[in-house]
Amino acid sequence: MSRIVRITESDLRAAVADERYWRVGHPERGAFQNWVGQGFRGLNPSDGGARTTVWVRAYMRGGHWVSSHFRGTPGRHGHVLQHLNPPSVEGEITPTLVMRGPVRPRPTQTQRPLRPREERPPPRQEPIPRERITDDRNRDHTAELRDRSEWVGPFHPNGDQWRRPGGTLGREIDLMRLRPVGEPEIVGEGVLRYRLADGRIATLRASTSPGSEGVNTLEIAQPSQSRGPARFDQTDKFRYPSIPGSP
Repeated sequence: MSRIVRITESDLRAAVADERYWRVGHPERGAFQNWVGQGFRGLNPSDGGARTTVWVRAYMRGGHWVSSHFRGTPGRHGHVLQHLNPPSVEGEITPTLVMRGPVRPRPTQTQRPLRPREERPPPRQEPIPRERITDDRNRDHTAELRDRSEWVGPFHPNGDQWRRPGGTLGREIDLMRLRPVGEPEIVGEGVLRYRLADGRIATLRASTSPGSEGVNTLEIAQPSQSRGPARFDQTDKFRYPSIPGSP
């Protein structure tokens, strides 16, 4: 069997459809993606001249083992493409398909249609109206907390930031109003997570956001409507600046 395998753009596009290229967690994914990337760079080198690229299987030469690599035809200035050796993952990686056909040069930047730049929407000027999520007492305690808070602005497109008085003590009082269930989960240094009676999650932490570093924060997340009830989307951050002379 010849150790030279001609590689075309069709071969590489077929390799992109191979599960070794796209499946997360596949043991050969990293090496296979590198192999495909090297192939495309060989077909479309930086000097702009289209090539015919071949894949050279591993072979013995002069009693020494030569690893598999790509090899290209001479370039515009007479040089040959550098050998590109992919990492070895449980043996040599070979292309899924071996086909022959013309190599189509990749369009240059000036030939590609320019996409219009999308304008970002202006920041929200008011909090998001939200559906009520009630507990067994038919009360939405998070909504009641919002009604008694000062809206600061969005902290991401689907989340609102609020300011509350009272510092550390005020945060503890508000947490009890939200009716935590059971013992908290320790998820990090100084970070506690509580399950609430209405199905939400409350997290106590010190803020790490620029301009609010160290401020006591109560974060609320609710079961996700788009990703399933086992996942949670953060909706609110309540900040509790310390009162002068208090913790």
